[in-house]
Amino acid sequence: MSEIKYKLQGHQKFPLRDGWISKVLRFDFDSNPKIFNNLTEATDQFGIGSVMVKSMRYWSKTLGITKEGNGNVGLTDFGRFLLEKDPDIEKLNTIWILHSRLVKNKEEATTWNLFFSRCNAQGLTREQIKVFLAKELRLYIHKQEFSVSSLDNDVDTLLNMYLHKDNIIDPEDTTISPFSSLNLISCNRGIFEKNVIPRNCVSKFLLLYEIYARLRSTSSISIQSLSKGVNGVSFLYQISDQSLDELLDELESDSFITINRTAGLNVIYLKNKDLCEHDVLRLCYD
Repeated sequence: MSEIKYKLQGHQKFPLRDGWISKVLRFDFDSNPKIFNNLTEATDQFGIGSVMVKSMRYWSKTLGITKEGNGNVGLTDFGRFLLEKDPDIEKLNTIWILHSRLVKNKEEATTWNLFFSRCNAQGLTREQIKVFLAKELRLYIHKQEFSVSSLDNDVDTLLNMYLHKDNIIDPEDTTISPFSSLNLISCNRGIFEKNVIPRNCVSKFLLLYEIYARLRSTSSISIQSLSKGVNGVSFLYQISDQSLDELLDELESDSFITINRTAGLNVIYLKNKDLCEHDVLRLCYD
């Protein structure tokens, strides 16, 4: 059996901060593709410390905003799309899309994937979450060794990154992450909860984006698999079954999808198979 790829603590203990993605998007990598190879120059160019530069590099790569090869760094097609549509990362749909891409990147953001897909986190302390995820990680990587302290740092970083702004004492704190605006996690007296996200906080086009991502390699998908399967949207977006049904009904009414409900199959098909990823993404901004 080949070793399962996983990663812990690539972020240098820094959550993704407001403004970092914008710095990366606006940097001229065409003129200086090796910027991250010179930390002194990078700290000057980006205006942050050297360890933060390493963290920012990790987040931009893990989110699929940058790509690397032969020591060079550049924007991906997705990165260039964001530069065109939302370079300041101000739109809620942008943050949802980034969240989805992060959580689904199991190789580079293993703890994020395990937390959102497997950890209920209802009424758990920080330490209980760490114990739960250590067990899940052991099951995932089988007999491979891992650093418990690195996993603990991942959990601390994740919770700080997603903790809703209402739980932060100083709203001007520059350590606030854009992911906090999603309100996915709350904390009361050291007890953490995953929040159910209201229907009006998730666009139907975000759901179409998720459906499209799954139907690139197959012709159809069941509602059950879309909702509760690998990287299920009920886990990613923390929406109720009723909200999911309402979103699917809207997409079907707008002729983006067809749902075969014959004999309780509940299978989803794309109506327009010629759509590309950026066509679907643009619908989130138009």
